[in-house]
Order: sequence, then structure tokens, then C-alpha cells
Amino acid sequence: MARNPQANEVERLIARLARSRSEVGEHAVQLRERLNVPKRLRKSLLRHPIAWFGGSLGTGVIASRLLRRRRAAKPARSWFGALLGLAFTFSRPLLQQLFAREFQRRFQGFSGFSGVSDTSQPPAGSGDPGSGGSRRRIQAGDRLPGPGRR
Repeated sequence: MARNPQANEVERLIARLARSRSEVGEHAVQLRERLNVPKRLRKSLLRHPIAWFGGSLGTGVIASRLLRRRRAAKPARSWFGALLGLAFTFSRPLLQQLFAREFQRRFQGFSGFSGVSDTSQPPAGSGDPGSGGSRRRIQAGDRLPGPGRR
């Protein structure tokens, strides 16, 4: 029985189409592997760790050289400026005390500000001998009164 020449042609085309599909599938798999950048980087890093370390070190050095900020040149100080700065440095504690005293003197009368108390004399009734007070000094092991007890 003789086959139809058209049937032979169709079978040949179907076989050719099947081969083309399998080739396209293989190419798609290869393309997917080539485009998988994280996987390729991981592989390369595991295969060539010293080269990657050297490259990152070199890139860091170059980037730090190119991206650093230039320092502004400081103007040269004269002797007068240096001495004046030194004088302010040494006089700062004295000036702070003077300003604190003046501040206390001016604002001591306002409410809410008690100023610095004079601790040269103990308050009356502090428990010191000869002060005539009835309070005694708290010592370790003494029981303190709780809320509502005195």
C-alpha cells in the first residue's frame, strides 16, 4: 500500500516540530541558568574566594580615596589669638563661679528657687552634740518609719 506523499510530508513536519520544541526547551533552561545571577555569584564566590576578597579590598581602597572629603585648611593663628584662647581656657572656671554667684544673688528672691544653702552651720535639731536638737542621726540597721508612722 502506497502512502500519500502528503502524509509523509506531515509526519516529517511533526518530527521536525518535536525536535524544535525540545531544542527550544533546552535553550530556555540554559537561558534561565545564565540569567540566575545570585546562583552564579554564589558559585563564583565559592570557587574563587581569594580573588573576590582581593577585588572587594581593592574596590574599597579606591572608593575611599575617590569619595573622601577634603579638609578645609585652617587659617593660621597669630600669637595674639593663641594667647587669648589660652587665657579664656584658664579663666573659664573662675568666670563660671562668678556668673553662678551673680545669678543666685539676682534670682534668690523668686519663688521656686532656693539657692545654695549655707552648710557651714548645721541646722538646729540635727542631732549634733550641743545643738540642743532631739533628732538623732540614722545609722545602719535602724528601722525607718513606714507610711503614716512617725
